[in-house]
Amino acid sequence: MAQSYDQLGVIITTELDKNLMPGFRRAFLFGVERNGLLVLRHASHVSRPDRDAPEMNRLESAINNRVGSLEKIEILSSSDLPAVQGTRSSNSPASPLGALFAALMPLLDCREFEGERTGTKPMIGALLLEFDHAPRSDDPVLNRIAQSCGHALSLFAKAPYAFTRARLPRLAAACVASACILGLVPVPLSALAPAEIVANEPFIVAAPIDGIVRSIEVMPNSAVSEDDLLFTFDDTELSGRETVARETLAVAAAREQRIRQASFSDPAARRELAEVEAARRVAEAEFRQAEIRLARTEVRAARDGIALFSRPDRWIGRPVSTGERIMEIADPKSVRLRAELPVGDANLLAKRPPFRLFLDGRPFDPLRGRIVGAGYRAEVTPDNRLAYILTGKIEQTEDLRIGMRGTAQLLGDHAPLAYYLFRRPVAALRQRLGL
Repeated sequence: MAQSYDQLGVIITTELDKNLMPGFRRAFLFGVERNGLLVLRHASHVSRPDRDAPEMNRLESAINNRVGSLEKIEILSSSDLPAVQGTRSSNSPASPLGALFAALMPLLDCREFEGERTGTKPMIGALLLEFDHAPRSDDPVLNRIAQSCGHALSLFAKAPYAFTRARLPRLAAACVASACILGLVPVPLSALAPAEIVANEPFIVAAPIDGIVRSIEVMPNSAVSEDDLLFTFDDTELSGRETVARETLAVAAAREQRIRQASFSDPAARRELAEVEAARRVAEAEFRQAEIRLARTEVRAARDGIALFSRPDRWIGRPVSTGERIMEIADPKSVRLRAELPVGDANLLAKRPPFRLFLDGRPFDPLRGRIVGAGYRAEVTPDNRLAYILTGKIEQTEDLRIGMRGTAQLLGDHAPLAYYLFRRPVAALRQRLGL
């Protein structure tokens, strides 16, 4: 009993010699590949045919040219197949054309999965028999052989070889129809944007004076309390100006005192008294201004929170101007989303879309929220991309830390799948070709 396809093929091509119709000479068994082509698998009197032989290649080509319309047993003559007058090797059987006639028999799959749908059975192979005289195509022996071989080979068929070359047009049409139907399936429009967790309404700590930063007293992302010292300026010049202003005030006050005493008896001193009073008030104003500027060399926290700024060594020894931002103080529990939406997805900004935030450290636990604000014009990002800066409100802010980064998926209205897949390629094509 055959245990494999090859064993069964050897039995079919060798055992047909016995008790068959008169004039029978040789048998050739062809199997169907997944591409729908017939290949020579077995032949009488050889263990395995040499498919590299030229005569075998011509034989396979001739059989494949005829099998497209093969539905029943077909009787062939010597003019229907290539004539070969010998063999290439001991493993290369002679062509059927060594005889005058041959019977080409389709072997059909007897299983019912395909026949139930279409009413026809797929072909899983073909059997070519050589005869010295022409057999009849309706010979009951030949039909019985074809049915028996097809039934036996069906047991070892790995797949229903239904998509032969004759069925390729129908398969292609089915694929095109399926693609068209899938293209109409509505899917939500979405876009991906780099995102970051930032502070919500942070307090900006700016330079109160022009000067050089002498020291940073806190570390980045450290907690600070109200009135804690944040950083200091170099006060060498301001301290000198404060000392000069103090001495100038002392001189002006002493002169005013002297003129005031002399004004009781000297009319000229009374006329000079208003002038020295004005000089003393100017000196007082300059002294107060010098004290204020000197006091501003120490910058303290205006409220509780965490200090957000870059590395301290980037600021120490650096000259800054009045109003230049140095750090921020933010509430770590009040955070929001900041995203950079590419300009190609600006159509999602017509409505404030919801979003899902996938943090880099938590890719399987997305956070949900909604966009609440967007820049009216695109800006150039640090990595030289043109994007709209979006602000989003996050529903759950527990365990979030300022500075976390991830990817925000913005969800828009539904659109056909074809539009979702081809909108960007079509836009790029129009920009390139100007259509």
